[in-house]
Parts: sequence; structure tokens; C-alpha cells
Amino acid sequence: MKAGDEKLGNVFDTKIRHEIPIFQRPYVWDEVKNWAPLWDDLRQTAERVESEGGESEAAKHELFLGAFVTQDRPPAPKRVPVRQVIDGQQRMTTLQVFMAAAHRAAERLGATDAADSFETLVRNRVGRDTDFPEDRFSPVPLPSDRAAFEWAVRLADDPRPAPEPGHRLVRAANWFEAEIAAWAEESRGLTTGSTCSISPSQTASRWWRSIWTTATIRRSSSSRSTTRASRSRQPTSSRTCSSSVSRHKADQALEHELHETEWKPLDGERWRQNVTTGRIKRARVDTLLAYWLSNQVGDIVAVEHLYADFKTWLTTTTPRPRAADVIVDLRRWADTMDSLLALPLTGAGTPGHRPT
Repeated sequence: MKAGDEKLGNVFDTKIRHEIPIFQRPYVWDEVKNWAPLWDDLRQTAERVESEGGESEAAKHELFLGAFVTQDRPPAPKRVPVRQVIDGQQRMTTLQVFMAAAHRAAERLGATDAADSFETLVRNRVGRDTDFPEDRFSPVPLPSDRAAFEWAVRLADDPRPAPEPGHRLVRAANWFEAEIAAWAEESRGLTTGSTCSISPSQTASRWWRSIWTTATIRRSSSSRSTTRASRSRQPTSSRTCSSSVSRHKADQALEHELHETEWKPLDGERWRQNVTTGRIKRARVDTLLAYWLSNQVGDIVAVEHLYADFKTWLTTTTPRPRAADVIVDLRRWADTMDSLLALPLTGAGTPGHRPT
């Protein structure tokens, strides 16, 4: 495991594709809990640096934005190197959307230096005649997020309409772009040690450069699979169990097919809602997995120990369970649970009878 703090610009200026594994969550960050706090941190840091003397003072400040944990993947001929994102995919995707929004806002304000700098951080440099144009994107999101992400990180001269106007990534792109433009306009007249007026483009260039001098990410990479809980959102046990299953698959095409046809419905908000089991609130899908695993091992599996028990079962059962069979059977149990929950309560509607 290699770990260390790096400036944000250095993290994304490297020619790397960061692949979001199929077992990770779709993009779920929103304005109130995530975009606004992130933007406040970035904006306030830039304003503080400018008020204390400008870019030359930036080295005295540091804005820690969280951590990325990645795993190296085997190189492919003629392709940009790939790292699989084990933790931090929501933050990484959001920062890319923010930087693309900053690029577009800077272009409109005439801050060409800032716009060019941001473009280098949201696009890998690949040849125009490349056989793999998808390599130009740094994060490689899940299939369900891909169209919205590619629109959200489009360049300033791309006039395409949003493919899914209600998608969270589309909304994030529009929100950041509006906030950045408003911030640059509000900053008119603010200079270091002077009261003279400067243009929003000049202020934007100064402030944005100070952000990239102070913003820091802790990046950890490994040649082995590593898991680390996100500070922003704890993963469900079913998510980590899903990752264990995924790492046992040899056929990537089968992995994507099973995700789309069997697992994806269990990744929606309804299955992620908390339900009470005893005194513990856990995601409904975790409860499903606990019931299913209890049936496999012939004993009660506690939800709070679900991941450890699942991993033990998966790695010690002989013959080793096939990943496809596990996922398909889990979906069958989920459909059965849905059918049972849809049934009326026993005795419902019978006068004088109390439901059991």
C-alpha cells in the first residue's frame, strides 16, 4: 500500500483512468449534504488566501478534501493506465464535475488561462485518431451514470443538451456552474491591498489558482484489493458483500450483464431504505442478504456481522459458489420478499380479529 497527500491538481493531471467498479454505488451525492459543503470549503479557502496576500500566501494554507483509495489494474496495450477506485468514487466524480463546470464558466468569463488549466484536469490527453476515445475521461463511471457524466464534464464549446435533465450528475454540473459564475461576479472590485475594480475573469483566475495550490487529497494505491470506509457515506454490508462476489468473477462481460439484469434493481432507493431489525436500523437489502445467508449456513446471521460472515462463507464453501449463481439466487429471494410484503396482514378485515 502506498499512501500520501497530494495537491488536487497533481492527482488529476496524471494520465490515468479511474474506473468505478461495477459493485460500487451509482452517483448519489446531492446539494445539501455534499455539493454545497464542498463548494463552501473551496470558496472560503480561496477568499482567505486572497485576503491575506494572494497566491504567494497559498502555501501557508491547506484544504483537505478527503481520500481516494485505488487499486492498480493490469495494463492493456495502447490504453491509458487504469486504477480501480475502491473508495472515494463519489468525491472523485463530484470534483471532476466541479472542475468541468469551472472550465465552462471560465471560458464564458474570458479567463482563458484558468479555463485551459481546468481542461487539463478533466481530460486525459489522447490522440485525435485514437481507437479508444473513452480514454480521455479520468473517472469511468457505472453504465447507469455514464451518459450524464460525459455531459456533465463536457467542454465549453459542446452544445449538446443534457441526456437526462433530472440525473444527479446533470444537476450537479448546472449547480456548480451557476455558483461559480455568481461567485466571480460578486467578487468584482475585490483585490489584494487595493480598492480598484477588476473584472470577474481576473478575480476568478486568481482565486481558482489559489484553490489548486491549497486543495489536498490523500491518495492510497495498492496492487491488492483494499477497502476503506468513506467519511461522507458509510457503505451498506450488501455493498461490501457485492464487492467480494465481484472479485470472484473472471468474466467482465458476465459481471456487467448480471449487474444490469439482477443486481441493479436492488441498488435503488427502495432497497436502500432503513428498516428496523430488533433494535438495529439497517438497509432493507442488508436484511435480505442476512436472511439469505442464514439459509445457506443453517444458522442465524446477525446483520451487524453480515460482511464477515458472508466473506467466510464465500471463501470456505466447497465447491466454491459461482458468482452468477449467488447473484441470481439473491434476486430470486428479493422477488419473493417483495411478494410476501405485498400480501395483506393475516386476518385483516375480519371483525374482532387482531392481525398477527
